[in-house]
Amino acid sequence: MNADYSSAINQALELITRKLSPDILYHNKDHTLYVLSVVTELAKKEGISQENIFLLQTGAAYHDTGYIYQSKGHELKSIEIAQISLPDFGFNTNQIDIISNNILATQIPQNPKNILEKITCDADLYHLGSRDFFLKNEILRKELRLQGINFTPRQWMEENISFFEKTHYFTKTAIEIRQPKKEENLRLIKELIGIEG
Repeated sequence: MNADYSSAINQALELITRKLSPDILYHNKDHTLYVLSVVTELAKKEGISQENIFLLQTGAAYHDTGYIYQSKGHELKSIEIAQISLPDFGFNTNQIDIISNNILATQIPQNPKNILEKITCDADLYHLGSRDFFLKNEILRKELRLQGINFTPRQWMEENISFFEKTHYFTKTAIEIRQPKKEENLRLIKELIGIEG
């Protein structure tokens, strides 16, 4: 039986739609669809085979399903959901392992070991190098606040500086397309709190 990628992806999206708390304002269906779209774009530009694009898309669809149950350590919960669900859609052990490793690679600090994991990491943090970074970042801050994690404006900026400095783009495409804007966004954050450099 060939893997039914489309049904697997739809199941992940349906899970997020039906079961995710409305307090999860950032790591929701919109973010999942965004990551799904970016892995597809990056994979095509990086010359990835169609079979591997399907695996990337499936991993992207499941990568934040763990938020249904928990925020901390959600990646491992997402992997668990994928490993339980995907055999029903005809995925074999090797395909499930690739998808699981793609999801695991998004844990911070990132440690992608191959091109598929690098694409997944880059897609997950693609917004850091985008024009709408500050808008999305404020939504993330609200999500954290609803979980009882509060930052003063300065603490939030410092948290962002730290996050920017310990995360990287890995693919040639993301480095070319998003790295310059990521660096500009970091400079803007530093300017907001008066840090030089």
